[in-house]
Amino acid sequence: MEIKAESRTQRVMSAFLKAFAAWAQKNAFSVFPVPAGCGCCFEQLRQTGADVVSNPHHADVLLVGGALSRKAASTVRRLYDQMPEPKYVVAWGGCTASGGLFAGSYATTDIADILPVDVYIPGCPPDAAAIGKGMAALKKIVRMKIEGKTV
Repeated sequence: MEIKAESRTQRVMSAFLKAFAAWAQKNAFSVFPVPAGCGCCFEQLRQTGADVVSNPHHADVLLVGGALSRKAASTVRRLYDQMPEPKYVVAWGGCTASGGLFAGSYATTDIADILPVDVYIPGCPPDAAAIGKGMAALKKIVRMKIEGKTV
């Protein structure tokens, strides 16, 4: 029986996210991301089965996916402001990181203009290797903050 590439990628991504969550809980850091965004990258995140919360007061990580419209920017910033410290921001996918197809458009804004991004996960949509590198980078940032070192 052949496994579809799509489901294999989803399983790998889910394993990366679950491993990261297990590490975080072991180190007294709970990982409850609140997602914000739209587009194919964001849909891919939903398909992994990642445990997400809908209330920013319970979130540690803000996952932003898809091109960020100027209208959505204030909402995303409000979500970030409602999150308790320590909080982290992950830009999920090429459109979030660089604007993608919509870069330079009057209707979109750069995420770095409204949020302090901790990790950029590139790709359209991100593959398992990029997600693994991104989660490793976030893990390093969290570890340094827990140990009181400058990031």
